[in-house]
Amino acid sequence: MKTKLLFFIFFMFFAKSLLATDYYLSNSGNDNNSGTSPGAPFKTIEKLNSKMSSITGGDKILFKGAKFLGAHLIYQAKTTSKFRPMAQVPNQ
Repeated sequence: MKTKLLFFIFFMFFAKSLLATDYYLSNSGNDNNSGTSPGAPFKTIEKLNSKMSSITGGDKILFKGAKFLGAHLIYQAKTTSKFRPMAQVPNQ
């Protein structure tokens, strides 16, 4: 019985991370891309902003080593408890 309970807790804890999506943004990207893989990143912050309503807790936004000037990332949290991590793509 304890084994089943531990398996259930383990599964529930990690299931959310399995459903998480990474969004990629790069100056060399294209806004017609899916934005969900390093090989098909979005180009503009505006395109990323249009996806903010579908981004949920656990999703990541990764910026490929570039400066994004003249635009702002709009944070549209549905609740204050949701955290949207943003980071630069490593080694870029």
